[in-house]
Amino acid sequence: MTSSFPKVPKPHLDNVSAIADYVEIECLKQRDGNLSILDVASAIQMPLDGVAEDDIHQSVTDAFAEVAERMNNCGADDGRYPFTLDSRGGLIRYRGTGKRKIGMTYLYLLFATRLNMRSERVHSGYNGTELFEELSKEVAVRFLGGPHSSVSSLIFGTARFGVLEEDDEIDMATFQGAVTSLCHEVGEGLSFKPYPDARIRAKDGKLDVVVWRKFADKRPGKLVLFGQCKTGTSWESSLHDLQPLGFCAKWMEKLPPVLPVRLFFVADRLPAANWTDRTTNAGILFDRCRIIESLSGSTVSLEVELSRKIEKWVKAASKSKGVVLQ
Repeated sequence: MTSSFPKVPKPHLDNVSAIADYVEIECLKQRDGNLSILDVASAIQMPLDGVAEDDIHQSVTDAFAEVAERMNNCGADDGRYPFTLDSRGGLIRYRGTGKRKIGMTYLYLLFATRLNMRSERVHSGYNGTELFEELSKEVAVRFLGGPHSSVSSLIFGTARFGVLEEDDEIDMATFQGAVTSLCHEVGEGLSFKPYPDARIRAKDGKLDVVVWRKFADKRPGKLVLFGQCKTGTSWESSLHDLQPLGFCAKWMEKLPPVLPVRLFFVADRLPAANWTDRTTNAGILFDRCRIIESLSGSTVSLEVELSRKIEKWVKAASKSKGVVLQ
């Protein structure tokens, strides 16, 4: 995916969410931290020919309405969404990341959407895609009522298998070890046992995070969450990828009596349109705003080390694009 971070969006092609991302990033670039509807409309109008001014203004107005929606969807107005709008909704202002730094996590998700997460994923020594797996795991833990001694988690993550194309084969020993460890830790599936003649390809490794709620008896039949994680904007074609029944049937010695529940984590902000269709395909969706809401609803927003990594990644990534965060 080519980076769209510095590009002016085309309102007749891009969706409202993409324009709203552009608005947020352009706001960060301003010395005074302010950006108006007219500023954005003028910037978009300049490189376009044959597009009516009224149509551009409507697209930008819709994008500012999306900004207001994001502010509400992220939860309480305590800095977790790092922007604010004036009373008329025509001026966006960057207000910082808040005392608990949850706003920094929002900026991480924004940049992890708009940067090229193949060629530009590493900043300050941290891999942005791996950070997203860690972040998604923390969100899933909170979804099950954690952090708590009865809630456990692990990163299965395909990052361990390297960057592969869909039909590339994964090393059998590595994958076998990962699945065996998964079975033993979760207490489901017994051990690794591949379906006869099955090849292990990259698309079989779409399981990124696993979270489960334990019982003292350690018996099988518990609530397990299987999560897939996607940065960037190319997530639509991956909504069907993670299938718990198929994964367990192909790679586990015994099918768990209660199938894992699917979660789909995406750094992007998903529009309301087609939401039901997408969640039917992918399971429970956690887009950018749901992730922020999930973190901010806990007394512990993020563990200190992960928060520190995210902050360093964000500051280095923004600086690489000429954006100096205040």
